[in-house]
Amino acid sequence: MAADIRAAMPADATDCGRIIFEAFSAVADRHGVVPDFPSTAAAVEFAAMLTSHPRIFGVVAELDGKVVGSGFLWQRDPILGVGPVTVEPGVQSGGIGRQLMAAILQRARRAAGVRLVHLQRRLGCALRIAGICRPRTAAAAAGQA
Repeated sequence: MAADIRAAMPADATDCGRIIFEAFSAVADRHGVVPDFPSTAAAVEFAAMLTSHPRIFGVVAELDGKVVGSGFLWQRDPILGVGPVTVEPGVQSGGIGRQLMAAILQRARRAAGVRLVHLQRRLGCALRIAGICRPRTAAAAAGQA
């Protein structure tokens, strides 16, 4: 199925976050592991950061005007980072992820290199290390959270 691909905007954060949560939760459930995001709200907060950060390029896929997927390119270093790229579980395996990746790689074509951004259970820690967000509590700052 062919989706319309366009640049992501901050107004897309709620849809992107919901899809990120659903897609990552579905994979975690299939493999019997803890999901990367504890809630939809956490994924929406992450998507809000992605869609508003000046050094992160994002695209969304739409079917009939509804956002059904998103992908992001971290442009903070000479080696660019791809991820997350997610598609709503109900429309996966229809080529939408491939369309999102094609748009992202087109944007990255002149980069020195491209790598995959790995999300992990301690996503907040990874984002703090990357300098994208600050810890919320003293315990988190000390690595005790």
